Amino acid sequence: MDLKTVIVKKEEGIATVIMNRPEVMNAVSTELIADMSAALDKVADDKSLRTMILTGAGRGFCAGAQILKGEGEMLADLTSQRAEGVRQDIREVQVLIRKIFNMEIPTVAMVNGPAVGAGFSFALACDMRVGCEKTRFRVAFTKLGLIPGTGDTWLLPRLVGLAKAKEIIYLADFLEAPEAERVGLLTKLTSGDNLESETMALARRLAQGPPIALKMDKMLMHKGASLDLDAALEMIAACTPSALTSEDMKEGILSFKEKREPRFQGI
Repeated sequence: MDLKTVIVKKEEGIATVIMNRPEVMNAVSTELIADMSAALDKVADDKSLRTMILTGAGRGFCAGAQILKGEGEMLADLTSQRAEGVRQDIREVQVLIRKIFNMEIPTVAMVNGPAVGAGFSFALACDMRVGCEKTRFRVAFTKLGLIPGTGDTWLLPRLVGLAKAKEIIYLADFLEAPEAERVGLLTKLTSGDNLESETMALARRLAQGPPIALKMDKMLMHKGASLDLDAALEMIAACTPSALTSEDMKEGILSFKEKREPRFQGI
């Protein structure tokens, strides 16, 4: 697969997807959208993978949707035709948000610098986020008189609560790393020197976990957010036999008895 703006690395059952436009802080372009879509499909289709890391090359995670500036042109005085183009641009980014959020395997955003606009949404769509002192989040849309078009109004309240999400979206100030950790947006805050090693350590733990159970956990939490308790319990009951009859469950019990780390195979 010939990807020009995204790099995909695979090791130890972990896929690392790197947005690779460091000269513009990995700002989203038409080409990046296409490359990311192809890369995410590739990861989703590879059954040998157990965890995905999403990050950016250079000194930033993602500076937002450059495509909303028409590849460098200002947004002022939009014609109705150009406004329709912007709506289409946003829909294409929304497809990426869905692909990240709906990825079956656990996902971790390694936020190595600013995550702004659509970049913030990419990080929110991941299951976990690891950051460092250079990590900063910003909705950005509000400062332009726009609404967050890439999912923040749905994703953010589920992570930090409705009141805090309103503050972050309404004011559109930068959310610095310590505050992001305090409100639960960052799973882990470490130093820039240790960011990659700490993220990989977390990814390895996830990759070594029971794939069947983790996929079910993720699906049940995502689906359960829109169900009442009775419906959620029914769904859990329906999924339980698949876990109970798996070889991973047997391995989990055996490893406990033998006082060793389990070796889950996803079967």
